[in-house]
Amino acid sequence: MAGVFCDSFAHYNSAGIPLKYSTAGGSIQTNMAHVRTGTQSLQIQAGSAPSIINFALPADTSQTYIQAPKYYTFAVGLAYQAGALNGRIFSLLRNLTAPSGTETLLYLVLNADGSLSLFTDGGTLLGQSAAGVITAGVFYYITLTADIGGFSEATFATVNVTTAALVSTDVISVSGFVLADTFVDEFDFGGPAASAHAWVNDFYFQDLRDGSAVPFAPSVYAVIPNEDGTPVPNPGDGAGWQPVSSTHIPLIDSVPQSEAQGIQWNVGYTSGGNLVTGCFETYFYDVSGLPDGRTVGFIQGVFLWEYGIGELPVNVLSSDVMQDDSGNVAGQVFGPFTLPNQPFMFVVLPEPLDPFTGNPWLISDWKAGIRQYGPSTISAGP
Repeated sequence: MAGVFCDSFAHYNSAGIPLKYSTAGGSIQTNMAHVRTGTQSLQIQAGSAPSIINFALPADTSQTYIQAPKYYTFAVGLAYQAGALNGRIFSLLRNLTAPSGTETLLYLVLNADGSLSLFTDGGTLLGQSAAGVITAGVFYYITLTADIGGFSEATFATVNVTTAALVSTDVISVSGFVLADTFVDEFDFGGPAASAHAWVNDFYFQDLRDGSAVPFAPSVYAVIPNEDGTPVPNPGDGAGWQPVSSTHIPLIDSVPQSEAQGIQWNVGYTSGGNLVTGCFETYFYDVSGLPDGRTVGFIQGVFLWEYGIGELPVNVLSSDVMQDDSGNVAGQVFGPFTLPNQPFMFVVLPEPLDPFTGNPWLISDWKAGIRQYGPSTISAGP
């Protein structure tokens, strides 16, 4: 799976940061002077910025350490506008899966002369750019592409900076290094020292093990589904679990997000002594407001899953569907996943190419984009 995590910061408010990330920190801003794509951005500074401690279930790290994935070859991209020329931009660590304590493996620093420095554990400088690659008050798209494992090729790390005019330059390129560990599993935003701030848009983290291409200074869009989903009954008998009437708003896909409303299923339908968990909810996405002609790298759906008191854990199945210009439908099904209480569920459609045409998906191709998710298996009844 190429896509792991992405964020437009456009579909929730500041109270939603600790619901989508592993830690609180920063704030959601609407001042368009600090927005690159959409209507909002993440404002950060040193000591007040969120982290991702578990890419699989970022908001539920206390219960899911064993499920935390780790990556040795990856790309990290973000649009960054510095209010002051200082501070770490981000750090990559090995934490939950570390065999012998947390290690800070790579971190990117913005210097007072507008240069960038890439450091590794222990403060060792790996590489530094020329001065003036970053100017305060201007958005740049910064991409770190790296292989720190060295399993099939030499280790390398490349930092690319793309200007608003889409002039792209590799400003740091190093290879052949050895770090204290060969995997990362945590991402921390940084920011300048108080009282200055920086602003982030269009953030993504990508696993490169499948050889997928690194996107070029992408825009990340939040698309809100229709507020009331269409229940799809269990095809076996037409009954299944039915969503509770008028409670079908995805928690993080409303603006601001609402924990009081969500996708609820009536519990307790049994068949032959088994609890049937086979009902889906379907949501349709309207992409008419997005700029046409853009290619689609990957799509990430986010929702919060919570069990009621006394209910059994269930498996969750989620799928995205895209339709091309000829009406052919392609999608990717994820799951089933057995989840603890109250994680965010992140699912990605990692098909950058239309399987019917072999061409990149365009936003215009996604006219019939839908999302289906819900309980998906038959489990032993109470």
